[in-house]
Amino acid sequence: MLFGEYLVLNQGAALAMPEKRLSVRWECQSQADQELIQYVQFLSEHETLEPYLDIPLLQKHIESGWQLTSDVPRHKGLGSSATIVAAVYDRYKTKKDEDLSMEKLQEIFAAMEDYMHGTSSGFDPLPVYFDQPILRKNNQSVRLSTPLPCLDSWTVEFVDSGAERADRNGITRFVQRLHNNQSFATKIDTLTKVNNKLVEAVIKNERKIAENLLKTFSENQLILFADWIPENIQAIWRGHRQDNAVYKMLGAGGGGYFLKITFREE
Repeated sequence: MLFGEYLVLNQGAALAMPEKRLSVRWECQSQADQELIQYVQFLSEHETLEPYLDIPLLQKHIESGWQLTSDVPRHKGLGSSATIVAAVYDRYKTKKDEDLSMEKLQEIFAAMEDYMHGTSSGFDPLPVYFDQPILRKNNQSVRLSTPLPCLDSWTVEFVDSGAERADRNGITRFVQRLHNNQSFATKIDTLTKVNNKLVEAVIKNERKIAENLLKTFSENQLILFADWIPENIQAIWRGHRQDNAVYKMLGAGGGGYFLKITFREE
């Protein structure tokens, strides 16, 4: 997720992008993947998924050695669980895409990703599955077929905190603070408005507006989400404030990767 992490829980807009530098593929090995076997068992016990996945075929293939080979780092915020969900659904789905609404597909993905996160929105697998940007706005997810040249003018780098992330704890902590701390809730409302204008500016290719909003967003995210940002990343964030670069969280924070976005000169 490029924009909207946590704020989507506050009715904020979100923009998620497929990461072209990372991939996952099916391969048949001599031994079965025990983690995948456990995952398939979870799916088989989820009755709501039965009409949408060929579970018996999936189970047969996994037990015979089919497994997913991925270069997506796990527990780092880069969507390793989303790629698994998208890959499994893509190969074993029983419905055509045109027969399902976007909301229904997101419900299916949420049920499939619950295994990894406890509770999932189902949003993250969408850009992986469709291989295109997805916008979440007004509680609806839509595919963006138009180019986003604003993003092409930025260099996006992953900054590794050196620690795995634990997003389940982070989400719980955010929701509790939102409900129990009025000052925090008010500031999050303000940050949500900045986030929404930022997403809108990116879509409209209003580059300078987007860059100024992103600078404001980055400064406030560092303050409001300090508990979700490891100290080593905070030090980098504070120590490398440049006119042409900003840092921001990637996903749930708490560890894993963070983003450095550099604005290239026109």
